[in-house]
Amino acid sequence: MISEAEVLRIAHLARLRLAPNDVGLFQGQLARVLEHVAELDALDLSDVEPTARVQAGGGVLRPDEPVHGACAADILSNAPERDGDFFKVPRVLG
Repeated sequence: MISEAEVLRIAHLARLRLAPNDVGLFQGQLARVLEHVAELDALDLSDVEPTARVQAGGGVLRPDEPVHGACAADILSNAPERDGDFFKVPRVLG
């Protein structure tokens, strides 16, 4: 079982403030997490190849081909306000 001092140290490292009555609750929860990690650690994975991602070979991507996008006039036609070739927006900073 994880000690109260260890729970308080972990809470301090995680920058958590625990109420005194929560320490016991977290003691049990952390103990269960550590038990689960111990179960995973006990698995024999000697015949399993290490992987960096679940899906082998990466994602399927479409070919990279240039396409013509919308012209500036079409895009600016949707602007509620504009200033020349720019969208006019409310001032954000002073």
